[in-house]
Amino acid sequence: MERIFKLTTQINKKTLHDILKIHEACILKNTSKTYSPEIIEDLLSTLSVENIKEQLENSSWIVLEKENKVLGFAQYSLKDEKIFQIQIEPKKQKQGYGGKLFNYIEKEFKRNNIENITIFSKLDTVNFYKKLGFESIKNIQYPLKNNSIEMVKMKRVLK
Repeated sequence: MERIFKLTTQINKKTLHDILKIHEACILKNTSKTYSPEIIEDLLSTLSVENIKEQLENSSWIVLEKENKVLGFAQYSLKDEKIFQIQIEPKKQKQGYGGKLFNYIEKEFKRNNIENITIFSKLDTVNFYKKLGFESIKNIQYPLKNNSIEMVKMKRVLK
């Protein structure tokens, strides 16, 4: 049985480490096909348990779990009307789990009378977000620690 739950600052260490492993695996397996090794190194350097804990202060996180195993997670902000990321364990991708996380987020946005959702998508995830009904607005350069990464600003109008 699958379940989606919201993270709090009282998150357990195992869940934190599972999130970290999934995020790292997605960068190494998927993102690395699109971006240079320098960009990948820069992206990986930002991943840490401490970073996730800090981000929990300013954004919402949800986790999708099946049989006590974390399959994916998402990060978003109702205040900013943005999704920051939806990440699914690479071996579990293309099985509808990312869509389930998005549906949870979409319902929360609608409950809060938010009409638009924005995301800055990495190039390797643009098609995923298009399948969820997002439209490309423009390409941007998003600053990282040592480089900048080309991303696509996307938007979805909620009905």
